Amino acid sequence: MIGATSASAEPFTILALLIAFPAFWCLAIGAFAKLGGWQKLAEAYSIERYPARPRQKGGPKTIRVNGVRYKGSATIDYDEDGVYMHTIIFFRIGHALLYIPWEDITVHPKTTNLFGFDFTREITFAQKPEVKVVFPTRLIEKFEYFRDVKMM
Repeated sequence: MIGATSASAEPFTILALLIAFPAFWCLAIGAFAKLGGWQKLAEAYSIERYPARPRQKGGPKTIRVNGVRYKGSATIDYDEDGVYMHTIIFFRIGHALLYIPWEDITVHPKTTNLFGFDFTREITFAQKPEVKVVFPTRLIEKFEYFRDVKMM
């Protein structure tokens, strides 16, 4: 029969997909971490685990790290000492848990979009100034309320 596939090809296809998809996923997520700058931040700010002290939970947020967008997949927490950043479990490959002390954080002036709205603010870090992270303005307002951060 022309166009018919053998019954033995189907298990091979399934096995190939079970291997190829996770491999592609890990490669893509690792590339985002490298290209975006998360790994650059990890060179200076990575930690093994959260310290045993209370912190404010920022929850999943949409941020941009040097243009790489983490739509609802970055979790931002903070306490009196600084900001903690990590990704949800599906994006952990190449994304270390980060802790950035307040004194290393600079929040840049407000910018507005085409329609005059101010939804985001850019942040840079003292030890890795080449990495620019864009946070939601509402989160920045919580930071400013919680702790005095350097404002430019």
